[in-house]
Amino acid sequence: MPYNRQLFNVLRRRRQRGDGEPELSAKVAQRKIQDIKDTGADMVVSSCQQCLRTIATRARRDKVDLVVKDLTELVFEAME
Repeated sequence: MPYNRQLFNVLRRRRQRGDGEPELSAKVAQRKIQDIKDTGADMVVSSCQQCLRTIATRARRDKVDLVVKDLTELVFEAME
């Protein structure tokens, strides 16, 4: 996912400043979802709650078949 770190840093800086721009978040989520689809993955795992929420919401709205999980959720499932 070529833009992963760049996009994360942009959003993190904006959230820290209080610039919660929903349009920007939606565009970033769309690009991330496209990057994820380009890898052929059907699941994405992250430890960033905001990333999870944004990606899951955009995937649902765009009717993209993508499983979005928190890292601790994945570890817990592996331990069962």
